[in-house]
Amino acid sequence: MDGGLAEEVLCHKCGGKHAGPCSIQKIMAALSLSLSQGFEGATRWSISDTTAGLLKLYKRHNKEDASDTIDGVPLDPKRNPNHRVELEEMLDWLRWSIAAYEKDRPTLLASMQLRDQDVKQMVTKSLINKPAYLIAVYHAKKYVVMGIRGTYNTTDILTDLNPHNEPFLEGAAHSGMLGAAKWLLDKEGPLLKRLLLENPGYMLALTGHSLGGAVAALMTMLIRDTARSWIFPIPTQFMTTSLGIKPSGIKCWGFGTAPCVDRRFMTAEDMTFIRNVVLQDDVVPRVNPAAIEALREEIQDTTFRQSMKPDGKTKKVVETIDRIKVSNLMQSAQEVGSTVYQKLQEARLEHGCPLLSCSSANKINSRKMMIEDKSISNSNMDDPETDAGIAAKAIMSIARGPSVSKQELEKRRLFVPGVLYHIRRQKIKREERMTALPAPARPYDPETEAPRGSKYKHYVICGTDPSSRFGRIILSSTLLSDHGCFNIRDGILDALQWKK
Repeated sequence: MDGGLAEEVLCHKCGGKHAGPCSIQKIMAALSLSLSQGFEGATRWSISDTTAGLLKLYKRHNKEDASDTIDGVPLDPKRNPNHRVELEEMLDWLRWSIAAYEKDRPTLLASMQLRDQDVKQMVTKSLINKPAYLIAVYHAKKYVVMGIRGTYNTTDILTDLNPHNEPFLEGAAHSGMLGAAKWLLDKEGPLLKRLLLENPGYMLALTGHSLGGAVAALMTMLIRDTARSWIFPIPTQFMTTSLGIKPSGIKCWGFGTAPCVDRRFMTAEDMTFIRNVVLQDDVVPRVNPAAIEALREEIQDTTFRQSMKPDGKTKKVVETIDRIKVSNLMQSAQEVGSTVYQKLQEARLEHGCPLLSCSSANKINSRKMMIEDKSISNSNMDDPETDAGIAAKAIMSIARGPSVSKQELEKRRLFVPGVLYHIRRQKIKREERMTALPAPARPYDPETEAPRGSKYKHYVICGTDPSSRFGRIILSSTLLSDHGCFNIRDGILDALQWKK
């Protein structure tokens, strides 16, 4: 065996690079890097304390099979042809969301099988509140398409960092995302109108992933709002938008979309023109200050006894940990001689249990605490091309927001708009695994994609209750990787082959 160091590869779970499989400790430590800053003006969480707390709550969530889903009906593509069409349409618009990430024109043309004259605009560089995007004519389906790129680099992250809401139509919206939508409409509205006039009968589709999905949704709402009559009521079928098409001729598809509108849009008469897809435990559609505060409360209210099934030596460890007041330890690293993580390690040593391998080492000095593990370093988490890094940064932007009352946080809570679809991951029963599994659509690349395990299958729930939204952060081993475009795609492909 080669005595050299094993090659480090990109991990789409924790967002860093390391040798060997990713552990839940690494994932939670990566998440704690984002939460360690705490809320401005309030208690700051040390990385060690946060990692220990997240691991503890992760075990509880896993033990209780915690979930955050929506009220709706499962789609059954095997028995219902309309459900199959719905999933295939979902997959088609996801392709356009992925296409917005392409860096050069030849690759875009090849991946989407387009002619050069079909791509009317392709912007690959972004500025603050000015995302990258593409505009193309999709003759096969008779659409003019605008694909808006999601969070891809540090510049895009600055849009996420803007925590303020502002008035929007009958409610409120995320200021940075709304600013990006207004900028896009002002800049490309004339081109979209010309293309729709040149292609009579064509519809307009806006699509995007992550931040791009939120901007696409807000831009869709802006365009439809231009069809209003301020003098006297006009039936919807006779209205025309500023782009020269009827409101019914516009649709939007988002994937892993960030929350961008307040609860007043949940009860809007008709929001079916916007459709948003979320994979299992994807953290980005659930991240907001209210959810972060709720997560913090869950950590403080969870005992190790709730998260473990103690027996033998483990029982003694649990009893030791239960005596630690986590809420007090969370107050300040300076007020406590050692962290929760240290006490956990000490308890395990005392009772002869192996140490946790959450990081290579924990060192404390008078200035700061940090986990020294190259696989979850700050520099790796800043890697712009990892879906996990994107998800973690979205959390970081919220965690650095101002501290306000819980009631005020709930009042400001933002949601993902429109009809929601939840791609659920379900364990396959042992007897079912004995039969032949559906062949994957294509082999996955272990260096760029999360693997699709044969122990699970996916199905899709279509939301039917407008008041049922995503809002609780679930700590799982896939909360970061579920944000990836390719993992969303693989979930849809798998759902097409199974029945609930």
